[in-house]
Amino acid sequence: MMIYNNRLFNTRKELKRYLGGTRKYNNALKKGEIHNIYQEESNNQPFAHNGTTIYDTDKRH
Repeated sequence: MMIYNNRLFNTRKELKRYLGGTRKYNNALKKGEIHNIYQEESNNQPFAHNGTTIYDTDKRH
């Protein structure tokens, strides 16, 4: 799962289709505009989708 521009995508293919091709996907990836959920998990930070926390990895409650 990936997040781009506050939108949640289940697959890379779905995100590429939204962006309009592999080149635009690669450019967004280089600029850091695409956030992989597993990357956020490793940082122990909650991330949001449309202002709502959809997954909180912080276990220090």
